[in-house]
Parts: sequence; C-alpha cells; structure tokens
Amino acid sequence: MAAGDITVFNKWKEAQADAGLSSTPVDFDTDTVSVAVMTDAYTPDTGDTSAQVYWSDVSASQVATATSYTGPIALAGKTLALSTGVAVFDANDVVIAQDASGFTNGRRLVFFKNTGTPTTSPLIAVGDLGANKAITAGSLTFAWAATGIVRWS
Repeated sequence: MAAGDITVFNKWKEAQADAGLSSTPVDFDTDTVSVAVMTDAYTPDTGDTSAQVYWSDVSASQVATATSYTGPIALAGKTLALSTGVAVFDANDVVIAQDASGFTNGRRLVFFKNTGTPTTSPLIAVGDLGANKAITAGSLTFAWAATGIVRWS
C-alpha cells in the first residue's frame, strides 16, 4: 500500500453483496461513517480471509487519544453520487487540531460504519499516510482527493 492509497476491505465487499454475512450494510448517505487514526504498528489485512472485519478487531491499534483527538471521527458532509457509471463517496476534509500531548505515530486511517458497538461496526477501507504523522507541533488535515474518498466502477 503506497502513500495516499485507500484500499477497501475484501470482507466488507463480500458482506455488501451477501446480507447473510453481515447485518450491517452501509448506507453512505445516512449511516455514521467514522475514520480513526491508527499507529505505525498497525498492519492492515484487507484480504479474503482476513480476521479484520469489525472495528473491535483493530481498535486496539488506534493512536492514543488526547485533547484534540478523542477517538474515531464521524465524517461530516457525506455524499454518494453516481457519475458516468462510477459511484463516488466523499465527505468534508478532517482537521485535527494541534495538541502538545497528542499522538506522533499516526500512520494509517481506518474507515468504518460506526454502529456504536465495536463488534458490529464493519470496517470499510484503510488508507496509508505514507509516514508517521503527528499533532504535537501543528494541526493535521486529511484533505480527501478532489475525485472523492472511495470510488467504485
């Protein structure tokens, strides 16, 4: 996974196509979709046989919370649009304010449907930040691509 890449979890793709595998399909317009900053020790597994299916499977690898980063962030301004056969999910950029006691080891982002219960909150995708990111010396902004966060064709 290269810097800037966002990869969809294969188990999520399968669950969207087979309701028997998951009681929590994702409605991107109306469901709470959250993003969490993960440590550099987190190794994503997006493969077909992955045990990384729900937020509870990976939440222990989230960066430490502090004053300005208090845990997964609910995405605001979400949109899902179809254009020329491509479905595009997008949301407002996310800004985490500077915090002298905040994290210095944020390496990946995990997107998931936040049901309020970690064991039923399915993982959707993981993004690579390319290097460790910190909020100790300045704010951190996740500016999504102009073409959207995730695209399906």
